[in-house]
Amino acid sequence: KDKAEASEHRAAEELYLTSSRPELALAMYQEADLWDDALRVAQMHLPHKVQEVSAAHQRAMARGGKGGSRNDYLSQGKLYEQQKQWMDAIDLYLSAKGLDNPSDLETIWMRAIEIARNHAPNRYVEIAVDVSRRLSSIRRVDAAADILFEIGRTEDAVTVCINGARFDKAKQLAQGNASMKVRVDEAYRLHLIAKEDTGELVELGRADVALDVLAKRGDWDRLWEVAAKERATSSILGKYAIMQCEELLKAGEAADTDRAVRLLHAKPGPTNDSAVNLYKRLSKMILGRQKDGESAPRSEGKGESKGGVSGGSEETITVLREVLFRAANQMRTTSGGALPVEFQDCLMAAHYQNMF
Repeated sequence: KDKAEASEHRAAEELYLTSSRPELALAMYQEADLWDDALRVAQMHLPHKVQEVSAAHQRAMARGGKGGSRNDYLSQGKLYEQQKQWMDAIDLYLSAKGLDNPSDLETIWMRAIEIARNHAPNRYVEIAVDVSRRLSSIRRVDAAADILFEIGRTEDAVTVCINGARFDKAKQLAQGNASMKVRVDEAYRLHLIAKEDTGELVELGRADVALDVLAKRGDWDRLWEVAAKERATSSILGKYAIMQCEELLKAGEAADTDRAVRLLHAKPGPTNDSAVNLYKRLSKMILGRQKDGESAPRSEGKGESKGGVSGGSEETITVLREVLFRAANQMRTTSGGALPVEFQDCLMAAHYQNMF
């Protein structure tokens, strides 16, 4: 007892054991919070006390706001294993939590699966699913998926990979299953869209999706670059030309309106209802501009008027006329009928103002 009070624990242990009082050595180590030594004494001299000591250790760790270290869990679990107390070992390993290093938790939890596989097969699947869920929660996605794959839950394993954005692993697990592969590819596409990773989308052969992403964020220079590189069809070019024009017109500035006209001249738009409405709006905005001075003479030729259309030019009107005329011919070809009255009025107004 004097040795114990002087913190000479090993000397005190020898004396307790010499006097055949191992329970006093055990109590000494427990009181001193020396749990590794307490478990050692219990294992060697009081095996019936191992479980009790292990539980006391866990309670002490909980009171201190700690769950123990990796070595704590493994050493205590090893004692249960040596006594073939498999369920106690499993429960101990599964009680591990709060460790700073996720790989330590993975090591401990995987030990629970190994014991269940070899010694408690009736709980194997249950424990495997539980550990997989735990690993997913600490972002050990590959390990979580491998566990599910091992117990034959391939679809769940793929889901774990998709949720964890581990698409290479998901594709690997989905091999040989066509429907599952389609699911992974679609999930990856949506992931790239969310990340706005247009480069990877193009690499995957989904330039159409990449163009949609670029249009959504208004990166028109990059959009036209990708469209040219991928040799986008005229209908696709027209679709995005209309979208960019809509964006330009929202600004309401004369310079942006002029840009919209030039864009439609370079990349002809479609002739559906929404496009025709845009042509009409564009025409009214350009042809309805106020002059700075009604009596000011216009310059010769097709240059800027000295006191003419503010923010615009005769050249813009000429380009507008060409855009409308081309659209009119396209509508006549596709529909075979007369042009909408308001659209024809816009075309003729642009034509007459161009002539003037």
